[in-house]
Amino acid sequence: MDTAGFTANAGLDLARAGKLIADYLGQLGHRRLAVIAESRSAVGALLADGLGSDKVPAGFSLERLTVGDEPLAEGLLNWFGMPNCPTAAICGSDAIALAVMHACARQGIDVPGRMSIVGFGDTYLARCVSPMLTSVRIPARRAGVAAAEYLLARLEGRASDVAELPIKLVVRASTGPPMLS
Repeated sequence: MDTAGFTANAGLDLARAGKLIADYLGQLGHRRLAVIAESRSAVGALLADGLGSDKVPAGFSLERLTVGDEPLAEGLLNWFGMPNCPTAAICGSDAIALAVMHACARQGIDVPGRMSIVGFGDTYLARCVSPMLTSVRIPARRAGVAAAEYLLARLEGRASDVAELPIKLVVRASTGPPMLS
């Protein structure tokens, strides 16, 4: 099944969420972005696809780090050893974002001074860390119901009638302008 079509048809447009995040980070001055997601995460994969090289605005670069392929701290260290390393991380979940924040803290990487971090889901965890996590809020329960309705409609061979669900970027202290190089 086409997961991008599934999420859009089930009311949750992750490409739109990715664009919302990229536009916000671009307004802050970030041009070197990273998408960090678990290897089996549909949300992370769709966010990354929504921010694919053909969709990222001109002048932006995009790196991908899949958690599970290499340890998170090692992946971040590899980035910070590169010229023009990412200045902002878009994470496939709030849990991944918190792991990135923890890895940054262990490596002495200031959030948001050297790395801005955005999560996905706006779970209660986003407000339990310091700095509090910027995150994309989705109506999770409504998204689950919409996905179930979409699947039932498909199984019954009928078109689904699902409205687009609202998404909102909740800006908190884990994002800020990039450091001047």
